[in-house]
Amino acid sequence: MTAEAKARIVFLLGAGFSKSAGLPASVELAERFKRFIIDRANAKGPKSLKLLHFYIEGGIRFQFGKLGRDPSAPVNVEQIAIAARHLLARERNPLAPFVSGWHPHLTQLLTEEARLLEEYLGCFYEHLHEQLGFPTQEKIAYIDGLARIAARYEGLDIFSLNYDCCVEKALIPCCEAQKNLVLVDGFSAKGWQPELFRKQLEGQCIIRLYKMHGSLDWINSPEWGLINISKMPPETAEEFVGMPPHLVFGTDVKLTGEQPFFSMAHFFYETLSAADLVVVIGYSFGDDYVNSIISQAQRQTSKLRLIHVSPSALKGIGDAESARAIRVDKPLGSEAGPLIQNHGLLREIEAFLKETLGEIPF
Repeated sequence: MTAEAKARIVFLLGAGFSKSAGLPASVELAERFKRFIIDRANAKGPKSLKLLHFYIEGGIRFQFGKLGRDPSAPVNVEQIAIAARHLLARERNPLAPFVSGWHPHLTQLLTEEARLLEEYLGCFYEHLHEQLGFPTQEKIAYIDGLARIAARYEGLDIFSLNYDCCVEKALIPCCEAQKNLVLVDGFSAKGWQPELFRKQLEGQCIIRLYKMHGSLDWINSPEWGLINISKMPPETAEEFVGMPPHLVFGTDVKLTGEQPFFSMAHFFYETLSAADLVVVIGYSFGDDYVNSIISQAQRQTSKLRLIHVSPSALKGIGDAESARAIRVDKPLGSEAGPLIQNHGLLREIEAFLKETLGEIPF
């Protein structure tokens, strides 16, 4: 077997990866959520839902201006969710004792309807499920190409920053059709079991899927703990309908002790440090802690190479300070879907590894 065939490959998937399945990216999702809130408030109320949304979005834009950014710049859905979550937990914030009072408009809204923020976040999760939860098999057919790459390189580690279930929905049928292909996501019917990622199965090609920011089908239940409802019997899964999914958001702080996010960050660094190639698809390099892990892994091992797949890849990876230390070895200016579906990405990886593995000790 050639050196490139034995190479260890890691994928990092951002929102652009799922855009090829017809799912909205973060800014578009925020615009759709605004329309959802306005329509709901106009149809059946309460009108204060709309007023709260305007207050939250206005506060985000005001902060843009204070930081010297264009206040008319797009607001993304993570910024909205983070603001709402922090407002809900405002009295538990360590800085709360040093704040003389909250904005009078917010105080008035919450005085009139004490559970307004909870209702607002409930609408947010409902909309997230509606927008991201139901891709058709036809739209996600391109993801089958990841199974071909996994078979070619005897396994694959996939780290996803997305909440949707496109990867699982596409790859589970592939695994059922190819008996030596196994998808592992750290969950069983017993709940979160990170040791599953370490398990080696004789004669099996393992695809390890790490959802670093959570998933629409993850629930953190007081009774059951952290579970993946897709692994539960249907009659049990019904108990969790309406519960919010277990998520963190792209611009929020991820490095907490909360599981499974702490473990995911550790797995990401550990896996990158042992890899030959990381293929970054549809990620805009806007998440500081993800960027930091990538740049640290590149400093740790000279063999780690990076391919960046994005329609804007040839323009660079943006001007975020945390992204400046990242080295991109090969930019591919393409959308994910056509490149993966037509075997183009597999050919690019094969050619790149054949060229580069001869330059470094293997």
